[in-house]
Amino acid sequence: MAVQEVDWSTWRCDPPHPAWDELKTHIAPVFGGDVHIGGKLPALLTAAGLQDVHTAHHAFRWRRGDRYQTLLLHFTDLFAGRMLHSGDLSADRLHALTTGLADHLDRPGTTVQESLFVQAWGRRPGAEAP
Repeated sequence: MAVQEVDWSTWRCDPPHPAWDELKTHIAPVFGGDVHIGGKLPALLTAAGLQDVHTAHHAFRWRRGDRYQTLLLHFTDLFAGRMLHSGDLSADRLHALTTGLADHLDRPGTTVQESLFVQAWGRRPGAEAP
């Protein structure tokens, strides 16, 4: 069995910007799943009874002009209704955050380290190793 998931704990912009952290905090609960499940995969596979569990990890760094550099802004746009419905964020504050972050990400030299991609695999007891 093999699976791949992300872990948002490594998803950040450099240089840091407070709007980045605040938007991640507001979007994570409405995203629809555990945004840190990637880091839990080895334990989950082991708990499910798999043997010889292995992992591989990778993350990308995106620069201005790369479409994934602005992924947090795209997610924010996609989930804005849910974020506002939670009551923890006003429309004015959301606008200020997205505008400030968009300006920051558009600066030369600002990069984004993507979420860590975690691949994990193992075999069922009794299954032959490849």
